[in-house]
Amino acid sequence: MLDPVTAIGLASSIVAFVDFSAKLVKGSIEIYQASDGTLTENRNSQAVAGAMERFAARLIIQQSSQLFGDEKELVDLAENCHIVCMELLDLLGRIKPKDLSSKKQSLWAALKNRFHEGERKELENRLDTCRRQLELHMSFKTMISVDKLSHLKHDDMDKRHGMIEDAHEKTFQWIFDIDGAARNDQAGSVSPAPDDWDSVDTLGSNDSDASVSSFRRQERARRRKWKRDTEIEKTNEEIQMRQESREKFLTWLSAGTGIFHISGKMGCGKSTLMKFLSHHPGTRTRLDEWASGNRLVLASFFFWRPGSGDQKSLDGLYRSLLHSVLKHHHDLIPSIFPRAWREARERSWATQTEVTLSGDDISEAFDLLVRSENICANYSFCFFMDGLDEYQIRTQADHMDLVERLHSWTTAFPSNIKLCVSSREEHPFMNSFAEAQRLRLHTLTQYDIKAYILDRLPSSKSPRPRQALAKYIVKKASGVFFWVALVVRSIRGQWYFEPKPARLRKIVREFPSELNDLYRHILKKLHKSDRKMAYQTLAMLPFVTGRQSCIYLDLLAYSFLDEYDLNERFAREDKFKAKLSEEQKEERRQIARTMLSDWCGGLVEFDRRGNIGYAHRSVADFLEDDDIQQQMAASLHGTHPVSVLSELMLARWKVQGSDGDWRRGGSPYNLMVLREVHHLDHEPFEFLRNMNDIFEPHLNSIDDSTLLGSIEIWVREYAGYIAMRQVKDEINMRKVGESVYLSFAPLFFPFLKTNDYVLWSIENDPKATNTAFKMVLLFYASIINPSYPVLDMLLELNIISPKM
Repeated sequence: MLDPVTAIGLASSIVAFVDFSAKLVKGSIEIYQASDGTLTENRNSQAVAGAMERFAARLIIQQSSQLFGDEKELVDLAENCHIVCMELLDLLGRIKPKDLSSKKQSLWAALKNRFHEGERKELENRLDTCRRQLELHMSFKTMISVDKLSHLKHDDMDKRHGMIEDAHEKTFQWIFDIDGAARNDQAGSVSPAPDDWDSVDTLGSNDSDASVSSFRRQERARRRKWKRDTEIEKTNEEIQMRQESREKFLTWLSAGTGIFHISGKMGCGKSTLMKFLSHHPGTRTRLDEWASGNRLVLASFFFWRPGSGDQKSLDGLYRSLLHSVLKHHHDLIPSIFPRAWREARERSWATQTEVTLSGDDISEAFDLLVRSENICANYSFCFFMDGLDEYQIRTQADHMDLVERLHSWTTAFPSNIKLCVSSREEHPFMNSFAEAQRLRLHTLTQYDIKAYILDRLPSSKSPRPRQALAKYIVKKASGVFFWVALVVRSIRGQWYFEPKPARLRKIVREFPSELNDLYRHILKKLHKSDRKMAYQTLAMLPFVTGRQSCIYLDLLAYSFLDEYDLNERFAREDKFKAKLSEEQKEERRQIARTMLSDWCGGLVEFDRRGNIGYAHRSVADFLEDDDIQQQMAASLHGTHPVSVLSELMLARWKVQGSDGDWRRGGSPYNLMVLREVHHLDHEPFEFLRNMNDIFEPHLNSIDDSTLLGSIEIWVREYAGYIAMRQVKDEINMRKVGESVYLSFAPLFFPFLKTNDYVLWSIENDPKATNTAFKMVLLFYASIINPSYPVLDMLLELNIISPKM
């Protein structure tokens, strides 16, 4: 990794080299026509050669193989400049006169310069390319990489994508694996053996064929034959539908235009499929055919109603897609952000002044991206947009407005822009998107669901009942994958008791077909104590999913919920054990996994990073029902869910803080904002004082004598902290021995609307102002937020004085 000094030095070398070389190339005739052999700028040829050799040395950086992203781009640019530099040296050597005092030699040099005019022009063009690449890189670094792309990127941009389960390894492969899918379809079209059908038909029956009349046996045989023929006909229809849908989608990818619509019932796996498609290499391969030599740009966005505003709005869609596009195609920035680009170019690349991007700038930029003839002449865009029905309807913008806007994007340049979208089967989407470019997912996943069930169900001595049970689940599921996942989860819990087939069939039969009814059924079947913990967990989820506050309830924090249930103040007590080994932390995480599984019945899950969230977006909708809200409130006995979350996070920060790694616990500022919104803190601010104590040792470790050199203060409002940097080499402004102190202590958050805790602490807690460092932070807090009467109180209490 390049340190900042090296990066700036390298960039400066490139700037100087490009500037010097351009003057040299354009003025090379003058260099050798002068009788004394001097440059226009009084440099002789030896000085020129020496300068070029010094440039060549400065443009070499070791270990470039270990660099990535923007740093590697800068080093690659330096290497290109180094090549041009060596070629310039070679050209100088071939052109310069052997005897500078000889007019004949000078004339010959001028003629040689004319002979090499083509080579000189080529070098001039390459230098101009280097300059433009450098301008692009440095302006991009200024406008985008150093907190500028944050104008496009929002905190929750990838949260919904990360929450979606990856497709099961045996599902959706039929879309791209044409040969394998055809074999599976043919295998599925073969009717099962009669015994299999008998097991399906008689699963759980106590009748004996010996005890029934011949007539009843014949009637049963006719019924079985009719059922088998009907099922075979239905199966063949589904196989045909799947083959047609596959061909329809693959053709659209490689040659189609407009909007392809994936529709389906709630819980049928639309989001999982969209994630699968947007990442599958087969998607890009076929889209490359469609792009026909243009640069292919593929990006995705997942609407999510329970999430933040950015996760369910057009503004969030614009930001996310633009961020994905510009992250890989920097050269588009000048075209779609002309004002911001102009501002960036007019200022020094080294300045830290932000280029701001308003909401209008962002929407206009997206329009330019999809409507610019120059851009679409060289680029082909395919955007995947999941969950259109999750888009938040506003007074002046409903789902029909969204659909019209999507159509407008694909009609401007239909050969260069197309969309793959998904939604539930609601009228605005079913009536507005062409049926010829639609895949109805819940009608096509019979074999995917069966493969999933058989893979998840443990093996048994007799395969026929297992096959029969899988078929029964598939039939009742009606294509809803999440319903199947919950049912199979319950069956797996019973499997090791070796229940009879009739018992398993009864369990499946008792599961309601509708998801909301199923959720109620799951919660009702929980033990009373487990149901209480489930409701407490579900009550916290709206505050840790889809919020810009970036609060994450992870497994380590969640593992303390049992302690909280026994004692709400557990983390504040002296006996709380904050010092845990890595083995003990992992043990707690494993306990949390078990607790989550036992308490929540599959409605709540954790992602790869261990953060807890809804198992499916429909769970969040279900929790909005009045009766569920009442039951959750009853489980909390009047305690606000944020209070429960706060105590778990306090324990989490104490554990991480004991290792000096407290920042991994999330953002204390965002928790304070939540507590402030819900009016949870009052004198004597016991929770905030406990929270402040976590960070107090860090602040107290900064002795007054440490504050040497120039001190810079900077602020990050979105993270809620102020920080201090020391620059000890003030002459060269190099960060020699630099110290950076981040203040996450609640006492020094200048962005909260209320300042009661800060004022109370200054007046009642001597530790709040016992070091110069703390007083500096308080002073800056009062400057940043003038509504804080902090400075007045410091002066009034004689903690500081104008003479200090």
